[in-house]
Amino acid sequence: GYWLALHFGSGGASPPPPPPPAPTPPPACVISDVRINPDGSTDRYDCKRQITRELSFHWKYLPESDFVYFAVENAAPGWIGLTIPNPGSCGYMFPAKGVIGTHESQMTYIVQSEGSNAVVKDHTQRTVNMSGSFDAGITIIRWARNVTDVPVIHPNTETCFNYAVSPSEQIGYHGPGANARGSFSLDLATGSSNTMSSPLKGKRITHGILMITAWCWFIPLGILMKRYGKPVFSLGISQFYGHIALVMTGVIITVSAYILATSNGFGGGRYSHGTIGVAVLVLAGANPVLGILGYIFVRDPKHPKRWMFNLSHSIIGRGVYVLACVQCFFGIESLNYVEGLDRSPYLIAAISGIVMSVTSFFICDALVTQFLKRKDEVYKVQQDQVKAALLEE
Repeated sequence: GYWLALHFGSGGASPPPPPPPAPTPPPACVISDVRINPDGSTDRYDCKRQITRELSFHWKYLPESDFVYFAVENAAPGWIGLTIPNPGSCGYMFPAKGVIGTHESQMTYIVQSEGSNAVVKDHTQRTVNMSGSFDAGITIIRWARNVTDVPVIHPNTETCFNYAVSPSEQIGYHGPGANARGSFSLDLATGSSNTMSSPLKGKRITHGILMITAWCWFIPLGILMKRYGKPVFSLGISQFYGHIALVMTGVIITVSAYILATSNGFGGGRYSHGTIGVAVLVLAGANPVLGILGYIFVRDPKHPKRWMFNLSHSIIGRGVYVLACVQCFFGIESLNYVEGLDRSPYLIAAISGIVMSVTSFFICDALVTQFLKRKDEVYKVQQDQVKAALLEE
């Protein structure tokens, strides 16, 4: 029959099975040009995700072994970090686990909170084949891990990744600017990937705007009102209430901005921003309390201890104002460093408020000087008139 004819026609041997089809990259994948093993192997990663102009992410997923091979390529020397945040922390820098390294040394780390001191080595991760290379100005770190390791990578759903880079070879704070750190999501099965913005970005901006508004605008206006409300603007008792209203508005804004920062876990930031912020908050709250006590106990300007209140209230008020203004600029720098935002609009808002305040102080001080000079001249004229009238008598 037909089977026999086919059998004999093949020379007595069954035809060899067809070769297995070549692995098909995920449909949304951009083919990678980076080799998994730089030492002669031609096997390359399946996919590539261009994160920034200099930074790219490469991967190859093997479903049969549940292993995924990763590489991060940066067109610059320095360290590279890639972490996977815990479930529910997508877009947040911490808590997260991953690999940080240079072309010479790579290690698994856990990011516990914000700040380089909170990034500690973690030997619980089942990461293998870690290696690095540096050639023609390009740094690449490579590693592999099981998708079931914690945090788990679900191949058929999007997984969140955080990245950070620095030009330094020493593991520490990442570099400044928008390209120094960020987040993206990745679906291993389809190869689709999306850039993610930091969930804290808008809150950090709000915190900064509130602090600039409080200390570069409301507080100096309150000081201006107290010092020059009577002699320049002839406000009488209204200058005192205006002073209280403006300063307390600034204090309330400060407290609101501080609560926003602490409740969202901003961390200390750079330049001891968090520590100085606590000092500003304490002094900003203490001085109004001191003012209330002074109003109650030494309200009379002729009270023998009034000078003690005036001196302490003035020193604390001016000191915390200067400290807070410096703190605003530290905050602007931290905002640029952490979120990569343009400093310009925030610097303009802060500097314009300070310039307005300083200019107003000089103008008002000049007016007071002229007022006192004119007052002395009028008084002298009056005294001369009195003397002349006495001589005539």
